[in-house]
Amino acid sequence: MAIDRLYQGDFLPGMELDQEGFDSWLRAERERVRCAVHRAIGTLLAADGPPMDEDELLRISRAVLKVEPFDERAHCRIMETYVRQGRRQMAVAHFNRLLVDLDRELDLRPSAQLVSAYETLLRDKAPMPQPVFRIEDYVFVVEQIPHPVLVTDTHNRIVGWNARSEMLLGFSKNEMVGRTPASLHGNSGLVERIIEDALEFGSWAGEITLLAKDGRSCRQQRVVTPLFAPNGERLGAFGQSMPVMARADSERIRCA
Repeated sequence: MAIDRLYQGDFLPGMELDQEGFDSWLRAERERVRCAVHRAIGTLLAADGPPMDEDELLRISRAVLKVEPFDERAHCRIMETYVRQGRRQMAVAHFNRLLVDLDRELDLRPSAQLVSAYETLLRDKAPMPQPVFRIEDYVFVVEQIPHPVLVTDTHNRIVGWNARSEMLLGFSKNEMVGRTPASLHGNSGLVERIIEDALEFGSWAGEITLLAKDGRSCRQQRVVTPLFAPNGERLGAFGQSMPVMARADSERIRCA
């Protein structure tokens, strides 16, 4: 498994004991591990490193920023990729967010090198390709639905997982992104049949049992709907739990 997927956050989170000797050691170890992970992931962005496609480049760059939010090389790689994809406005928005974060968090301005790289990116006036519609760019919208929701891409890999799903099943978004829904019930054939029916009939609805992180079985009434870009290209699908309309009608989400 890639190093960017292995790292899940601080070393021994929540293990402070309010004892100066141990807590000082823990802080030092966390920083040591964070710096080691930062160096390891950062080498993947080196100019002489192995070639990566745009999705992988964005994923690696974002993984670097989770460890070191102000890594300028990662920010440059993200903006460069957006410009190559014809999404110049997203490169501008990314740079502007970075300006705000630097000022708020560190009371700093971006380095001259970063500003120069940004201006060089936007100086190219060559015709840009048509926008590329990616489900990752829209997933934050469906994640705000007030019921448990997961979003998958065209390969049935989870790219969206909202807070309600985490509350119900116990898995965080970081734990679920990249997996398939079959990992929650162990039946890849069922996932494929659901997607086929959803594409044929516009949506799929039915009961399904999912396994929570703590081993509970959760019976859900689910609706799965395909997601399409404005140009008609299929981006993936999203599934959500049906809301409980009345307790007299047996609960639609049950965990035991």
